Amino acid sequence: NIFDEPVFNDFAREIAQYTNRQTLTSTYIAFGDKDSYRAHWDTRDVFALQIIGRKRWVIYKPSFNEPLYFHQSKDFEDLYPCPDEVYMDVILEPGDILYIPRGWWHNPSPLGEPTVHLAIGTFPAFNLDYLKWTFKHASLFNGARA
Repeated sequence: NIFDEPVFNDFAREIAQYTNRQTLTSTYIAFGDKDSYRAHWDTRDVFALQIIGRKRWVIYKPSFNEPLYFHQSKDFEDLYPCPDEVYMDVILEPGDILYIPRGWWHNPSPLGEPTVHLAIGTFPAFNLDYLKWTFKHASLFNGARA
């Protein structure tokens, strides 16, 4: 069963282990050919896994660098609009995966057929994460002085 929650959880767990970051998974189902959303950016790095059908992804470079979790593209698009120049235009087939860094504009569009994709977002590292890493590995730095 393709809608088996443990399978989705396995995908998210694999990406969490790969990135060493906490993940958040959303499922997007569409029929027809109308966009679910307009072009937007996310505050997490996203791995889009195409499960069923095909979906077109139009990607644009960021106009607002490194947004934080409380930033929403809809609130900033007047000051930092989506660029006109397309960076990438790709169609995902079942089994394909696409990485979209946080802050990069994108617009996924169904192609007139049933389509399902998972969006697995990874939480970005913050200064506190780097500080914890530094203290955890402090002995490496002390040894480097000797």
